[in-house]
Amino acid sequence: MWDFICVSIVFVILYVIYEVYTYRRDMKQAKIQQETQKQEENVPPNNPEGMDYSKLKSITLEELHKFDGVQNTKVYVAIKNIVFDVSSSPSYKPPEGSYCVFSGQDASIALGKMDLSGKYLNEYGIVKQPIDEENNMNGWFSYFYQRYPVVARVVDNKKLK
Repeated sequence: MWDFICVSIVFVILYVIYEVYTYRRDMKQAKIQQETQKQEENVPPNNPEGMDYSKLKSITLEELHKFDGVQNTKVYVAIKNIVFDVSSSPSYKPPEGSYCVFSGQDASIALGKMDLSGKYLNEYGIVKQPIDEENNMNGWFSYFYQRYPVVARVVDNKKLK
């Protein structure tokens, strides 16, 4: 009789160990799936260079300058001739915003150079950048594209220096 009870207890213990193991394995797999889904959601969208530009409103640099948070309540920033509405971020609102220098401007070259002086504003398409600055600019472009709505494109005729 004791043998039967001991064997039964061993089987119960083995069953509990098996259940704990499978539960932990399933939880790990679920966690991995959730992390994979989060990573897939954080993948940057396709490069907007492939966007249909004809569907975007065309504006000049002069018109862009009006969206500086002073002349207009909207705040726009252009990067690579694509205009983003950054009105939702206090960082771009003058006078206290830490990036208000970019408000109503084409900030492409300045962002590539990581320059907040205002010296390199509205020069995209005019000056040639070193590859590291171009990579910085493209990184900022992706950052803006993921966070702010695209509202227009800049159509000024610029000549490369």
